[in-house]
Amino acid sequence: KYKEPRIYYPDTGFEKWRYENYLKLNEKLKLLILFTDNSGKIYGDWIDNLGIEEVMRVVEKMEPLEGAKEFLDWLKERAQVVILTGTYYEYIMPLMKKLGHPFMCANSLIIKDGKITGYKLREKDGKIEMINRFKEAGFETIAIGDSFNDLKMLHGADKGILFRAKPELVAKEKSLLSATNYSELKKILTKLL
Repeated sequence: KYKEPRIYYPDTGFEKWRYENYLKLNEKLKLLILFTDNSGKIYGDWIDNLGIEEVMRVVEKMEPLEGAKEFLDWLKERAQVVILTGTYYEYIMPLMKKLGHPFMCANSLIIKDGKITGYKLREKDGKIEMINRFKEAGFETIAIGDSFNDLKMLHGADKGILFRAKPELVAKEKSLLSATNYSELKKILTKLL
């Protein structure tokens, strides 16, 4: 029996139909935002009650993956590094500080009187759009990602590498290189750079 292919909404892991239903639902309901810290403790509140200071307190407690800073330092000695993310500048900066402030392209939150009132995407399909611009400017591109929402970017780059991706994704995306830890990722990159 034929199954329709799944279509994912840009820069999310949501299938398009689920995301559209989610948006319709949120027109009727208040939006709930949840965060987890490295210990697994869950923080959150209704968006109307959640201020940027509360979000920043949670993010400041977060730590990068073990070995991430050392890996980025290693990579910056060998290549230009750009982080393309669907997250937001306003709250990710404490984590970026812990990584040595790498160059990053992200989205923006709309904040009024200290409260998060919405968001502004840098652009639709921001990750693949930036890959295309780098290629148009003559750069060779290597993209590293971990989830379904990274696939356009990974396939659009000259080389795409899955990093710490779920086994189902690795099995499905056989054309992409794959690494489960920083040591494996360094070996792959050493061959490519």
